[in-house]
Amino acid sequence: MTTLVQSLQQVGDEIALCRYPGAVIETLHAAVRPTLNVLGAWRVPRRYEDWSAWRLNYNVFCHRDLPATFFDAWLVGAKENGQSAIAAMATREGRSFTWSECMREVNLSAKGRWVFDDLLFKYGMRDGFCCPIGPWILHYWSNKVLDLSPAMRRSVLGGSDSRGSADEIDDQKTARRSAASQPAD
Repeated sequence: MTTLVQSLQQVGDEIALCRYPGAVIETLHAAVRPTLNVLGAWRVPRRYEDWSAWRLNYNVFCHRDLPATFFDAWLVGAKENGQSAIAAMATREGRSFTWSECMREVNLSAKGRWVFDDLLFKYGMRDGFCCPIGPWILHYWSNKVLDLSPAMRRSVLGGSDSRGSADEIDDQKTARRSAASQPAD
């Protein structure tokens, strides 16, 4: 646990050097291993239900070890069942929380449990830590139930937002689009 806190205290400078959104995700992942895994980060579109606005490597960035089928499975589930309990809680409360806390705090119907029963558990993700940061949401996961102390929560949230890791993703996307639109010499 001390190693996780120490790693996250040092990650800010490394994130500032990242040139691509995937590098930010990889840097965060290296800092939280083996306690946690990075699932990914996404920027919620203006209209949540605008399914064409959820685009991989544009506003959705997944860790490279996440199975390729995960994002498509999430998208199918969201289209069929609506916004997940996790996404609703992140949007509504704007605070970090574990997925287990979400399950306990939100009175879910059978249909409302889709993100847990039909997606996360099937991919071996027993629990996770959701970190809303401005318009971005970063998710970490674990194959066991998390018991994060307040200090660990602050460290993970601080590492997620260190030097504005979500802002780094935004800045890198903007720089790539700008460079692509520049005329060739």
